[in-house]
Amino acid sequence: MKGTFKKTVQHPFIDNGHLDCLWYGGGVWTAEDDRYVVSCEARGDVVAALVDSSGVAIAEVTDRSNGGGFYAEMRQHIKSDEELERVRRGDDPERALVLESGNWLEYFVFDKEADEWLSATLLEEGTDNMRECFDGFDEAQFDDVIGRTADDPEYAPYSAGMERED
Repeated sequence: MKGTFKKTVQHPFIDNGHLDCLWYGGGVWTAEDDRYVVSCEARGDVVAALVDSSGVAIAEVTDRSNGGGFYAEMRQHIKSDEELERVRRGDDPERALVLESGNWLEYFVFDKEADEWLSATLLEEGTDNMRECFDGFDEAQFDDVIGRTADDPEYAPYSAGMERED
């Protein structure tokens, strides 16, 4: 780590009742020092339907742009992580969540000196809780993520091989 370490929450609605990554899309928080920025992002297509006991859709969401569409569409029907888990497991006798695809958390590393994004790094399997992810990310983990990307010759810059559309 170089210089001052700081973490910043980017997402406007993180709260203790909505910590499952399914609620989020795109950049959630960043951690940085003088040279690197680590961005934690909720990535992946979220395609889901909340159905009643007859299988009729109450609400549906298709978010293929990491925009947090699940929260926008489902928050009036599912109020908390506990309720989300009940409908996801099928433990609610009146409703069920049919989840065709969900998202996950990744770290993206930006090298300010080189002015380029480095490879993405998946979080450990099963890490889908925002509070655990944010609170558990300290200076040692920052150095670990940077070390796995910036100093490893196996990692190419994230932008390598990607074409820009202007």
